[in-house]
Amino acid sequence: MEPSAPTSRASAWPAYLLAGLTTLLWVVAALPAGVPEGGSLSDDAGTPLARQAWVLIPALVLLILGPVGMTLTTLRQGQLMLLAATDAFLALYAGLVLTFRPEIPDPLHPHGVVAVLLVGGLWLLGALSVFETRRLMRGRLGPPTHGLGGLRLALCLLVLVLPAWPLLVEGQELATLLAPYLYVALSAGGARLARGSRGLARTAAILHLTLAAHVLTTLRYTILREAPRIVEPTAVGRLTLNLAWALLVVAGLQVVVNMLRRGEAPPFAPPGPAPVDAGEARA
Repeated sequence: MEPSAPTSRASAWPAYLLAGLTTLLWVVAALPAGVPEGGSLSDDAGTPLARQAWVLIPALVLLILGPVGMTLTTLRQGQLMLLAATDAFLALYAGLVLTFRPEIPDPLHPHGVVAVLLVGGLWLLGALSVFETRRLMRGRLGPPTHGLGGLRLALCLLVLVLPAWPLLVEGQELATLLAPYLYVALSAGGARLARGSRGLARTAAILHLTLAAHVLTTLRYTILREAPRIVEPTAVGRLTLNLAWALLVVAGLQVVVNMLRRGEAPPFAPPGPAPVDAGEARA
């Protein structure tokens, strides 16, 4: 197995800072951000995490575990497993929520044949990612057998390239259906194109930036626009938004730091016999 390059402090501290800020944001987002229209400060309707728990919690979990896991892993195999396992979690979670959670907003429920096919594609994508994770756990780092090497990436690109919105039922939200495909496309594509451990670290950093942008967009919509609308965000609400912006900045900084890292890990060489001292050789 090929070891990854030693993690430098310059590339490690943005990852730990990102995980720490995400943890702090999780705590603050669990507090009321303001008084919703027709309610009071004690209502859950004023708490971002209560409003959008099914969207925010998985993103926050990945932003805590992902940067730390990618920093601590010492093997390229572990980096690939982390990317594939994250893909499996995200695809299966999205498929599970969109299929079995009746309390999500009606525009997110799959209506019509195309939406049902997109949700079915998420289940297929999750199963393929589980298969890829299992293959990597067995130490098989070469191309998958049975022609499955680029199937995940091909499926995601097919969904993203084909214009599905004209075929959807009116009122169906498309962004939620396509977001997991975009994430897995970036992950699977980066894993295939990366030439070494630093390339995988750059792929992970880009994925973390994507998740941070998703968290910021969700919180801004939840606090400033979602009904029942919060009339005036409190200091906690403003702190929540500021932390979300800081999360995006740190995630962007992590991308820059990983892009500036040069070189790859030296190829793995099995240990050979110890060198013989010249004096012992003459003797």
